[in-house]
Amino acid sequence: MLLRDTLFAFNPDYVIHLAAVPPAPTSMEAPEEAFRAIVRGTNNTLMCIKDLPDLQRYVHISSSMVYGDFVYAPADEEHPKAPKEIYGAYKYCTEVITRTFCPLYGIDYAIVRPTAIYGPSDGNDHVLANFLRNALDGKPIVVKGADLRFDFTFVEDVAQGITRATFAPEASSHVFNIARGEGRTLSEAAQIVADLVPGTEIEYRQPDRRLPVRGALDITNARTLLG
Repeated sequence: MLLRDTLFAFNPDYVIHLAAVPPAPTSMEAPEEAFRAIVRGTNNTLMCIKDLPDLQRYVHISSSMVYGDFVYAPADEEHPKAPKEIYGAYKYCTEVITRTFCPLYGIDYAIVRPTAIYGPSDGNDHVLANFLRNALDGKPIVVKGADLRFDFTFVEDVAQGITRATFAPEASSHVFNIARGEGRTLSEAAQIVADLVPGTEIEYRQPDRRLPVRGALDITNARTLLG
């Protein structure tokens, strides 16, 4: 009721749904909490906004984790969806809910899939934040899977992509990868941090096999329709 009351008190023109339980490994440790936040949270949001009188667009924030192990890279939006862990499975579930619910109730929508976000004030235990935190604290950087490749994307660029997906008329009913469009290995990323903080040691360990093997995302759709 609080969400519904708040939405109707402000009567927004646009709703951007970012609520989740980050990062992905947390969902595996607390699947019930993740389900409530991601899946039930999406359903509750959609049930609340369907009656908003002035809503122009709903923007749903998903994740590149919906792809699972990349079959090819860069991965475009049509890449097979085969989530490998809880977070990706729940995020893909919310995409299906969004694509079904919104047309049914006449809600204009767009879906955004960001990936490997980094930037100031990152408190979500993301990999680059951990690298930097350890380096600045004088601890070794722990690299779990030196050859694993990620499309590291700066948070302000993600915000710009979400903003454009919110307001661009061409974004209606589309799904967008929002990323840099390039891949770097964890080893490369760790070395960049070590170069910035002299004296930093790097320790290499085996990757978490529960997590998908990813890489660069194809951002042609975002370039073409969102500029």
